[in-house]
Amino acid sequence: MVPEIKLIFVAVHVLSMLGAFGGMLIVQFGLPKDVRDNTETARSAGRLPTLLLAVGFIAGIIVYWLRIQYAASGGAELQPIEHKIIGVKFLLLVAAGAFMGMTAKSLKQADIGRANLCRGITLVAIALAACLGLVL
Repeated sequence: MVPEIKLIFVAVHVLSMLGAFGGMLIVQFGLPKDVRDNTETARSAGRLPTLLLAVGFIAGIIVYWLRIQYAASGGAELQPIEHKIIGVKFLLLVAAGAFMGMTAKSLKQADIGRANLCRGITLVAIALAACLGLVL
């Protein structure tokens, strides 16, 4: 396997996660309150961060698989702590995706308070996953 492939997927993963986090920040804190509380505007603005989170998650799984393959081809194994960190990171990103879905449902039901809370929890989950990614 070519190591450059892993770098491409790492770049896709990092850029997608930055885009998802930045998109959620813009929707939550960058838009005026009356625009953010408009159901259709907020739902349409939240579609791109959701797509970027999904792309970044899939790229992260591919990077993890490639990392295991490279270690195995070199006759080594990843440390157990690395598997644990990546597992927690993936769980946080799954939770972020779930809260993004809850945000969309809350907006559809016109529950703006719950939508803002879910966006905040999404931001925290993505930020914690990013911090764990820096540990690796």
